[in-house]
Amino acid sequence: MIWKLSLTHNHQQSNEYCLTMTHLKRNCQLRQWFGPIAQQLFKQASYKHNIIASAQNQLSMIIDKQSAQHFLIEASFFHQKCVQLYHINQDLKANCLELTQEISELLLYLRMTDQHPTHENLNLFADCHMHCHLDFEKALKALIEANLIQKIEILHCIFYDKNPRPHDHIFDHQNMTLIDCDSIDSQFDDPKLITHSANTKVINTYH
Repeated sequence: MIWKLSLTHNHQQSNEYCLTMTHLKRNCQLRQWFGPIAQQLFKQASYKHNIIASAQNQLSMIIDKQSAQHFLIEASFFHQKCVQLYHINQDLKANCLELTQEISELLLYLRMTDQHPTHENLNLFADCHMHCHLDFEKALKALIEANLIQKIEILHCIFYDKNPRPHDHIFDHQNMTLIDCDSIDSQFDDPKLITHSANTKVINTYH
């Protein structure tokens, strides 16, 4: 059996990577990974297999059955390593949250990404990693209520931040992205500064 690993950059305009594992003969999709973990898994596999540029924003590699099995085992080990590195289980237990796959995967993604994902991006993540979107929404709500992440609303956009503490952001109106002020290295045409009150966490915007 022949399998294909395909890494797509800017998956559905999310500015995130998506890795797909497909059975070529059956044209059947087995697994997907979304976000930084997708890029890292593909990078590890590329040390052993040749990469094919199959599209402008997509790289692929063809692997046999044995290599596919090894890849899935290595992916599982890497995932567990990330769970430990980002203190996922420890922080969920410390906040008395149930260690479900949905809440663990969601917190891991949010801590690994360098973005402030929109709700649309989290839905793309859920499409790749979760079977039930009701469980995803429940997990998202639980993380916010436990103050492990924060929800930020500006104009008609909703963003999520892995840093739950009050801090300032720059909202890039042109690209509809949110960036921490301390990570800004460029100027924007139409920025709005978002300030969080330490007491109420009310969001105020101004030009």
